[in-house]
Amino acid sequence: MIFVKNKFWVVVLAMSLAFLLPRISDLGRDISNSDALRWHRRSDNFLSALKTKEFGNTFQRYHPGVTAMWSGVLSEVLLYKYQQSTGEKPDTLENADFYPLLHSLSKLVVVLVLAFCFVLQLFLIRKLFDPKVAFIYGFLISVEPYFVGIDRWFHLSSMEAFFSMTSVLFLLAFSVEKKLRYLVLSGFFVGLGLLTKMTVFITVLFSVLYLVRGFFKENIKFKFLLLYAMAAIATFFVFFPALWVKPAYVFSSMYLAATNAVFEDVRGDVLTLNQKIFFYPVIFMFKTSPLLLFAGIYSLLRVYREKNKYILALVTYFLILIVFLTVADQKIDRYSIAFFPTLILIVAYTLSKAKNSILALLLVGQSVFFLWATITYYPVYSAYINPIFTHKFVLNAGFYDNSGEYFSNAAFYMNKKGRNLYTQVPNNMESFKPYYKGNLTPLLEDADYVVYSLDFDRKYFPEIPHCRIENYFGNRLYKPVAVYACEN
Repeated sequence: MIFVKNKFWVVVLAMSLAFLLPRISDLGRDISNSDALRWHRRSDNFLSALKTKEFGNTFQRYHPGVTAMWSGVLSEVLLYKYQQSTGEKPDTLENADFYPLLHSLSKLVVVLVLAFCFVLQLFLIRKLFDPKVAFIYGFLISVEPYFVGIDRWFHLSSMEAFFSMTSVLFLLAFSVEKKLRYLVLSGFFVGLGLLTKMTVFITVLFSVLYLVRGFFKENIKFKFLLLYAMAAIATFFVFFPALWVKPAYVFSSMYLAATNAVFEDVRGDVLTLNQKIFFYPVIFMFKTSPLLLFAGIYSLLRVYREKNKYILALVTYFLILIVFLTVADQKIDRYSIAFFPTLILIVAYTLSKAKNSILALLLVGQSVFFLWATITYYPVYSAYINPIFTHKFVLNAGFYDNSGEYFSNAAFYMNKKGRNLYTQVPNNMESFKPYYKGNLTPLLEDADYVVYSLDFDRKYFPEIPHCRIENYFGNRLYKPVAVYACEN
């Protein structure tokens, strides 16, 4: 590993390529995750509000998802400028030929933002630990299948995870060198995290506790906490125009919505008590690679022997995330992405202590595993399920969640049949609609076709009167979406 230490810039370049390649290919037609179309519409509304200077209307959703909307705005403006330069007529989200272009560009913007955070993380990890840990972290996070899949979405979860992790690493770096720019950058990135999703308040809580602890053990002064808070607040206000004109309304709306998500979400009524308590540990088992699963368990179990204070801080942060999201009523598998970077770094530190021969064997094995996952799931990595388990097992356990996977495939299949047909899509309509060129109907009796998917509350394909299954869509292991042809 001498090369890793002496040529770290080569490591960063190699890891950046490894990170980007599976995340940027075939982005537009792979999947429109269940919320993607809504975030495109919100981005369009956000842009309209900026153009008309009706800044209050930039508040579109309680999350608040501002970073996703800025990404959507940038993509929309760039695509519009391109269409103008080529003499093309500007299209809308309702055009099934235009949507994949805008969707692809929006997701590319998100991936590039993630990649920028990723590179910063590599340098910070080298500072906190050593180049070897940074290399292992970069490699593992680049080839973790489910993580790759969520990074390919136009959504909030990955940005939330990367902004939070970058903020925490800058905070830890500040405790090493006491450079104020690290503290300001920590506040800046946590501010971006809060602009993405309010659950980043968990990161804020950890950071405040860490700085308060520093008052007593590391000679950290109270003014540093104020500087961190000022950087976060300034970032939140500068990039969120709605706060410029009606802050009280925005904060009250976000508070009420966040309270409902914690105590009154619909998932809380569907899941049993045991499913609620163990939801995220179970999702970890189902959605991580075998290496991350077993190395993660081993790393967490041996933490009581660990003396490195930064690893102990990261384990504390990881446990705080688990506890707070377990208490919340809202349970969605993709929310587990918030834990992945922290767990992967803990695992990277543990593996860095192994003999080079063993480490090389594990990393080669992980490379082969990711190749298998690519052959099996590409480009819809978010459909990944740990091969230790089966799709049927996860489905019957009540933890399978279809977030739009393979609806684009069904739409492209239906487009070949012509525009005059009527299709019913009982679930995940917004993952199917932007790609479909035909007619949609809410009524079964009017439908020529039905597109149906399995989910945690739909564990088998039902018999539909006067309809038969014509085709299935999915990956090499399971097919969770079916197209029914109907005789109406």
